[in-house]
Amino acid sequence: MPTISIDKQRFLNKLATSLSDEELRSQLSQLGTDVEDITEDEVTVEIFPNRPDLLSSQGLARNLKGILGEETGMPEYNVKPSDNQVIVDETVSEVRPYTSCAVVKDIEFDEAALEDLVELQEKIHVTYGRNRRECALGLYPLDAISFPITYIAEQPANIAFTPLGFSSSIIARKILEEH
Repeated sequence: MPTISIDKQRFLNKLATSLSDEELRSQLSQLGTDVEDITEDEVTVEIFPNRPDLLSSQGLARNLKGILGEETGMPEYNVKPSDNQVIVDETVSEVRPYTSCAVVKDIEFDEAALEDLVELQEKIHVTYGRNRRECALGLYPLDAISFPITYIAEQPANIAFTPLGFSSSIIARKILEEH
């Protein structure tokens, strides 16, 4: 089962209610998690496989707010069709026969929120994606993308790009080894 470690103070700041360590442990257990440890700085929680919505501090906080009565019901998002086009090439049919894309706007990210999102992405890759064999997620800055984009399958030795946090372009095989 996946385990996540979250910044305790940042997590508690997302809640309107102040909780002691004992209360936090009790309330998180109500979500069907196993709280492994609570320190001054960090909360470590084991997440059961049927709860991918809890693989991030945001997901934990959203669900805990429901239990605490701070926010109840499903969050509402303004979803509408996009004019942006993604062309799925037939070369991907044997590798990844399905794709889904979304453009998400009007979100403010600080460094901590971006780190949380990347950690969630990695937890999904490792667990549900079976180390990216079954699925993979990508996060991209919209202003760096020119539409339409084409989704194709290519040999890793033939793919090179600059991943987030890197200063230069490298081939895909090297990215998988190092990243």
